[in-house]
Amino acid sequence: MSHHQPPQQPAWTPPNPTPTPPQQKTGRKVAAIGCGSLLGLVVLIGIIGAVTGSSSDDSTNGARATTSPSTSAPKLTDDQRASIEAAAGIPPEPDLAARTAYVADLDAIDPDIVHGKTDKAVDRGRNQCSSIKQGLPRAKLVELTNFRFSSPDHPNGHGTTTAAKILDVVHARICPDF
Repeated sequence: MSHHQPPQQPAWTPPNPTPTPPQQKTGRKVAAIGCGSLLGLVVLIGIIGAVTGSSSDDSTNGARATTSPSTSAPKLTDDQRASIEAAAGIPPEPDLAARTAYVADLDAIDPDIVHGKTDKAVDRGRNQCSSIKQGLPRAKLVELTNFRFSSPDHPNGHGTTTAAKILDVVHARICPDF
């Protein structure tokens, strides 16, 4: 009977002492940094919305608001909120005429863009304006528009052709000065 010996593992050798040259930044790394900045902006906007989103409770529960525990988050004033949004490149809320024209223009492209959620469409447009103000290339703005303007029937966006049209409407109606 012969004995089968398992193969031996090679002896340990020290790692190569020559350093590897540093890698150059690629377009993907720059894009990742940009996306990280955008994500930070979205988080900031979410915090603003969470802190100020319960203002409708103040009119109906005035007594409760004054007796709430001191652990609740402080409310931002309208001026504070406007200042934070302006610093983030978000334009002020459009007036009724601009808002109505904006929604009508989006509905003319495809009613599923707004899909009955006017406030959400306006918020998405205002957020898109922050990207416009950053001076990103048009191709990147179209990509971000497609990402932002999704719907239940278009969970991955409406496609780049429609996103380009949405971007033009956002720029013209929500932030023409950017």
